[in-house]
Amino acid sequence: GWAPGNGSFQSHVTAMIKVLGKEKTAAWVKALKANEVQDFPKNTPIVKAVAEGKVAAGLVNHYYLYKVRLDMKEALDAENHFFADGDAGMFINVSGIALLKSSKNKAAAQKFIDWMLSEKAQAFFKDSNYEYPLAAGVSAFAELKALDQINPVKIDLGDLDKIEETVELLEDNGAL
Repeated sequence: GWAPGNGSFQSHVTAMIKVLGKEKTAAWVKALKANEVQDFPKNTPIVKAVAEGKVAAGLVNHYYLYKVRLDMKEALDAENHFFADGDAGMFINVSGIALLKSSKNKAAAQKFIDWMLSEKAQAFFKDSNYEYPLAAGVSAFAELKALDQINPVKIDLGDLDKIEETVELLEDNGAL
């Protein structure tokens, strides 16, 4: 299962284009389509479909498994898979935060940024969203590999800001 209309999925495909090239990424999309990949509107239904045996595997962000487990309050017959070090499937996308020069309330904005990067806020994101924390002193959710044990594909996340080429590739190959 996959959610080709999902923004994080499209960011990942954009990274694949940057790393593997447009031709190999298009071949990957075509191969999934030929394998009759099932389309979903978003990640949560993919995890549920895997757990219910409706699809063999799903491409989702890691934290959806834990959210679905919490929501369903039961054990799920599904697990996360980490791709091999350096593989295009081993992708880490980071959400950013910044203070704009044009901000009219820099002190409040900086206070918010400081809070977002605090141990307390990062622990909240870890414990409630199962995200990887970035603050020093806050360890990852117990079931996750530690970030220092992961060797993701090497890419400048700044290269992921333009997904027009990705959307076109997905459309041209029947994914959208």
